[in-house]
Amino acid sequence: PGVDINSTFLDNEFAVLSGTSMAAPHVAGAIAIIIEEYEKKYGIPLREHDIYRLLRNNTDLIKADEKNNINVLSLK
Repeated sequence: PGVDINSTFLDNEFAVLSGTSMAAPHVAGAIAIIIEEYEKKYGIPLREHDIYRLLRNNTDLIKADEKNNINVLSLK
């Protein structure tokens, strides 16, 4: 999720950027959605190992090749 992301930039500009700084907000957003949904569903706060398990069970590992083609890798 961190390739060719439209982002804010210096001097009130926008830029297309890639890298972990662009991927981290996507992952943080996914985690926030998972936490909100599951805490609402079960009525208890999630612990770190719960969040990790939910991420592993509900997401796929992706990897981009040198041409930015996305490949989904199975975690199971």
